[in-house]
Amino acid sequence: SARSMRTRRAGAMPGGDASSLHYQTVVAAAAKDAAGPAGVAEGFFDLANAEVVRYTLPVPSVGRGVIEKPRGDGTYVPADGVLQAGGRKCVSKRERDHEVEDAGPTVELRVRQDQSLHDSCGGIVWESAFCLAGYLRRRAREGRAIARGKRFARCDVVELGAGCGLLGMVASALGAKNVIVTDHPDAMPLLRKNVDANEGALREAAEAHERTRVALKAKKGDGRARGVGALPLDWTSDEHLSDVVELGPYDVVLATDVVFNESLVAPLVRCIRRCLRRRDGVAFVCLQERCPDAFRAFRKTCEEHFEVREIPGDDVGFVDEECVLFELRFRPWDGKDAEA
Repeated sequence: SARSMRTRRAGAMPGGDASSLHYQTVVAAAAKDAAGPAGVAEGFFDLANAEVVRYTLPVPSVGRGVIEKPRGDGTYVPADGVLQAGGRKCVSKRERDHEVEDAGPTVELRVRQDQSLHDSCGGIVWESAFCLAGYLRRRAREGRAIARGKRFARCDVVELGAGCGLLGMVASALGAKNVIVTDHPDAMPLLRKNVDANEGALREAAEAHERTRVALKAKKGDGRARGVGALPLDWTSDEHLSDVVELGPYDVVLATDVVFNESLVAPLVRCIRRCLRRRDGVAFVCLQERCPDAFRAFRKTCEEHFEVREIPGDDVGFVDEECVLFELRFRPWDGKDAEA
């Protein structure tokens, strides 16, 4: 498979090469490559080989950009750009596909990778994590709610199978109230190292959101971000799951590249059900079809427990069209316990 090919080649990279690549720069160059999809694949191969991946995010500043004033439905009216019906800011296809950075202040996340870790499953930032990070970023920029009626500033977030931790840290930098990143115990040393290494950037982003919140006299419930915590979670461990659930329920559950073994589909879906806030929570799961049987089993199992929507590719707006993004929500309350 393409994944195993990248894993073998990435593992051959000399350990002393402290290379780093900037995600937005690599994606912009790959999208313009005359080789088309092959050029995009090569760009992601290069990112998978880098020891450090750098990812730039805009942060709010009073008087410009993402936020001008709160709307009655819990979203924000953007101060710049044209609004579509429903308050959505127009974003060109070029902006979506090339991950164009917003003008103004930014923070940079730096994520160290380890291609030898846990068969590389938890040691590399895979395409699906970049895909979902970009989708969440655009929703935040457009002033759209993340969970029903809630922006990130009012959301508790958990990431399952966080790997290097990029996606969870992006959610925090976008203003999430509280973020917990989880993965298998074997992946925890790298995950915790990356969270600790980005503490300064995440604090800078949180302070920017707080200044904006105060200046705009945000509604009660838009609290100061509490940062990113990391917990071990083997999906088959009741003890691990209880520790994570105890800090919930979570308004948003995130997961990427987590469906690769059919036997782990049921434990994964159980984790999503136990973690997700029942009334208005949402789970975003972004996948590439690594194993057809596991992919089919995931879709079938989710349809038994959730309202499942596959987000159209045009809305996802990612350069790698193999990434599939699912949105999962509980059906209207039926009196049944979420415990499974």
